Amino acid sequence: MKEASDSSPSSTSTAAQITGHVSPLDVEFLEEIVGETWNGDCAAYAFNSGKVPKNKTIQVSLGVLECEIFTISPIKEIDEKLHFAPLGLIDMYNSGGAIEEFSFKETITIKARGSGPFGAYSSKKPSSFKSNENMRTFIRI
Repeated sequence: MKEASDSSPSSTSTAAQITGHVSPLDVEFLEEIVGETWNGDCAAYAFNSGKVPKNKTIQVSLGVLECEIFTISPIKEIDEKLHFAPLGLIDMYNSGGAIEEFSFKETITIKARGSGPFGAYSSKKPSSFKSNENMRTFIRI
């Protein structure tokens, strides 16, 4: 066992960090799930920081005993003007796991398991937003 020396860092020094990146390409089988029409664009949500990164590669720096959980959702082209990606119930660790059903025809319909703030990427503001057939307030982040 090695003895601590007087030159060891003090408790006031900056803790070590690990830095890296996260990308939609890190999600196993994502390309197989989304199909041939997908152009590679994704929406992401960082659970602990509440950030919605806009880049395809997300820089991550974590200190000792820190973590971050990312939800990555492929952006679907609904039509030429509307691109959409559901992120799920963003107060949950596995926010995307709360999405039971996602469909789009004249309207976008999402069935979620549970309740709470629902996050989604949309290229344009929705004209209305309903939850359990009741009108809700839409907040754009």
